[in-house]
Amino acid sequence: MNAAEQQEARWAVENAARTSYGRLIAIIAQRTHDIAGAEDALSQAFAKALETWPERGLPDNPDGWLVTTARRFAVGNARRETLLFVHEDHIRMLNEERTSAYGAPETDPRLSLMFACSHPSIDTKVRAPLILQVVLGIDAKRMAPVFLISPNTLGQRLARAKTKIRDASLPFDLPDQDGWRTRVDGLLGTIYAAYTLGWDAEFTSDNTLRALSHEALTLTGILKSLLPDDPEVLGLFSLMLFTHGRRLARRNGKTGAFVPLSEQNAALWNEAMIAQAEVLLRRAGTLNAPGRFQLEAAIQAVHANRRRTGRTDWAQIRSFHEILHDDLPTIGSTVALASSMMHDGDPEGALRHLDAIADNGGIGSYQPYWATRAHIIEAIGEQPATDLWQRAAALSNDPALRAYLLAKVK
Repeated sequence: MNAAEQQEARWAVENAARTSYGRLIAIIAQRTHDIAGAEDALSQAFAKALETWPERGLPDNPDGWLVTTARRFAVGNARRETLLFVHEDHIRMLNEERTSAYGAPETDPRLSLMFACSHPSIDTKVRAPLILQVVLGIDAKRMAPVFLISPNTLGQRLARAKTKIRDASLPFDLPDQDGWRTRVDGLLGTIYAAYTLGWDAEFTSDNTLRALSHEALTLTGILKSLLPDDPEVLGLFSLMLFTHGRRLARRNGKTGAFVPLSEQNAALWNEAMIAQAEVLLRRAGTLNAPGRFQLEAAIQAVHANRRRTGRTDWAQIRSFHEILHDDLPTIGSTVALASSMMHDGDPEGALRHLDAIADNGGIGSYQPYWATRAHIIEAIGEQPATDLWQRAAALSNDPALRAYLLAKVK
């Protein structure tokens, strides 16, 4: 192979790692239930691909090649360590590779893996990061700030959860309708966490994280096709479309500077995407089962309405945040409610609301808390917020957002 062909082969390996990781893990781990073993085997398969594809050329089915190679490594690893597999298992695996389907939305193997990771016997605190790591390949260090926990502690919890899935042989099959509906909320929370990671990283150099918002939209679309009448699935899809429709307005087209939502040019918003979000939200409302994601989508619908009215109805947004906080009193919902209170003309009440969580250890690395507190302090006007702006900036991985926050320092 010439140099260009070798570079193309190396790119193909990197692309497979970025776009097919979760699907391949799901296929490899489906019988053994050994997620950690599947991750090790797939890592070996990627290394083998980097070694052989540039030399021999791309296989006709790169994903199939990776599955075949990873399963062989898995068999070898298991035999060396525990003799878990026998020869017949290996033959059956190889035969299945000839008929495996890759990527059909209605049979996407990532869904089975997600349900296994959100099984009721898995600690609720670890389900979301477990799915993000296993399905989308995000390591504990990058996820830890989102879940307000140290990377080491998160890594230990993830390892224990994978061991539990393997040792208890938790099912990878899609649950029946009753079981599905009881677990779908956890899946939606995980998908939204993935979307948020990607949204926050969109203007950073981390390509893996940047791709997450698109992956999350894809996974939500899959769930919507399978649960077309689930109001919270519709609510989440609506929420993400409202948000995604504002992508182009988040940065100044000339300078690349960060533009906060309240200052964005609504003419740059994607009208078709926002209109689709409104249709989904109205459809969810007809099902008479309000929930978290419908509320969050409703908040974004009020913001989106500025493109018609030229103003933001902060009183309406505040009322939605109050309901959301009553139902889900997290650090995130507390900060969001405080921000809406400030914009609704009540900065003193907003500060008291933030003070109620001032002793929570989780706020230390939660950038929105410090940025919101700085905004509120300045709105009250009795003292400077220099230290708060600087702390918020230090916690931001986005250079443009960091520059915006530092520009607030007086």
